[in-house]
Amino acid sequence: MRVTAKSVIVLFSAFACLVGSPIRAGEGPRPAQKGAWVESGYAAFVDGAFEPGQITLSHDGALSTVGAARRGALYTAAPFCLGQGARPMAITWEAEVPAGGSVLAQVRRAGDREKLLEARWVGPDGGDGWFEKGGLISVSRAEPASASGASTGGSCWIQYRLKLVGGAQGGPKVGRVTVEYTFTGPRARRVDRELVLSSKDNRPVVTGFVSYVSNREPVVMHCCGREDYSDGYDDYAVQMSRDNGLTWTDPVVKWKSFKTPEGKVRYGEPAAYWDPHAEKLLVLIDKTLYPKDALTHQTKFQVVQYVYDPKTDRWSDERPLQLDSKSIAVSFAFPIRTSRGTIMVPACRAKLDAAGSILVDPRSHTPVYESITILGRRGGDGEIEWRLGRPVEVDAGVTTRGMDENTYAELRDGRVAMLIRASNAGAPELPGYKWLALSKDDGMSWTRPVPMPATGGAPIQSGANGSAFFRSIKNGRLYWIGNLCREGERPSGNMPRHTLMLVEVREDPPGFKRESIFHIDEMEPGDTKALQLSNFRFYQDRETGDLVLYMDRYGAKGEDWRKSDYFRYRVAIH
Repeated sequence: MRVTAKSVIVLFSAFACLVGSPIRAGEGPRPAQKGAWVESGYAAFVDGAFEPGQITLSHDGALSTVGAARRGALYTAAPFCLGQGARPMAITWEAEVPAGGSVLAQVRRAGDREKLLEARWVGPDGGDGWFEKGGLISVSRAEPASASGASTGGSCWIQYRLKLVGGAQGGPKVGRVTVEYTFTGPRARRVDRELVLSSKDNRPVVTGFVSYVSNREPVVMHCCGREDYSDGYDDYAVQMSRDNGLTWTDPVVKWKSFKTPEGKVRYGEPAAYWDPHAEKLLVLIDKTLYPKDALTHQTKFQVVQYVYDPKTDRWSDERPLQLDSKSIAVSFAFPIRTSRGTIMVPACRAKLDAAGSILVDPRSHTPVYESITILGRRGGDGEIEWRLGRPVEVDAGVTTRGMDENTYAELRDGRVAMLIRASNAGAPELPGYKWLALSKDDGMSWTRPVPMPATGGAPIQSGANGSAFFRSIKNGRLYWIGNLCREGERPSGNMPRHTLMLVEVREDPPGFKRESIFHIDEMEPGDTKALQLSNFRFYQDRETGDLVLYMDRYGAKGEDWRKSDYFRYRVAIH
């Protein structure tokens, strides 16, 4: 975020870092939450202009811009989005003011950034005056209702400016400016969406994984590939950042397809887990023969293992997993490690009919899958011993494609929750949900799945799409990322996928907190109905606690989903 400092002579820039302050909330009906937004930096007023100085990062819920100003200089902060459902309440500041000097403030706000830049500057009564000692922010009669997101559910943008009037002994020194706000919406805010890569030669970007690869250093590994056709992946490349994602090395292709007499062998959808105990990155990836380079109902999958050791900057050789079942696949998988030391990798396999062939549902004309867990334990030699848990049992009538692309979270009581994708393709009269199963033995066995409950009403329906749990390193709460139907929508097979949501999860009993739903991204003007915001990977920034997410906006540019762009998102968790 850039902060500008304006004098009557010339415009210069000073710099600032931004972080949302922690917000505490109780359970039950959503109360008004409180918080303050934060900038930190140093700017010295020299020869009529603010000059950039040392930048610091503050976590205490206050904004600091320190400097001495000449008579009547204006300091204008950069526009800032408080988030959905927010309402600014008060502005205050701390300053050293010499005799005869003063610090005055005005604010303006609007429902979006563009309107903010055209909005009026107002003082404490909503008129053209100035705050002299801070105070409550009133709604101006000239402001539209949408200026405060609290009444509309939309975002609230705000900006303030300071008039620094010097006295006989020099200018005032402002130590802290705080804008307090309340909101009843989700405790999250999208900070940024940055274009990373674009489709090339009709080959869109497919996510691979992104993960820290050090317990102590800010070293991040990012992996993505290209997609030749639906589920036809290739050219997975890895790149490194040694400064917490600010700069990156050139990508190097790690997993590339190759031809055999039987067809093309492709790698696809790597599942990565950073093991902090072994200090190594574990990657499980499908290695699959595509006869005639086509994915068919009878395609057999194999999972292979790679290990990256950051101490030597080397990858291990490929190691096939020896499991007591054939055609196991990892698909959109986010492995976890439980507090008891079990590595749990989401997986699926096609069900077989009496003749040993892959079972195909007559309604959807697709294979029927079952959710299963690959369980790992490190032995005394440091190697991981793998085995399979028992599959989740599900009634055939509730889904036409079985269940797959499961995701896990360890609850506070030690149980593991699994949320599973299911489909009503070919049977539109069926509802669609995310299905919840629970395990007391680290994924060896599961309860029979039920539609994921939600506070304040019936379960929320959903199309067939993958999702992910994570526990925030900033506030300890459990969250879920995925696609849910919006009010009034019905699922249809894999769709809808036009809104990617962040939802806080109640843990006892498990369920979505309906009132916490936050839209990370959604359909925008110019996007097509084919938009899919579903194939994402993410990590949590250790320095800020932000969610950093990578995703291709498939279908945004037209009906040809292959013409799309790949973005990096940053979401602040309060």
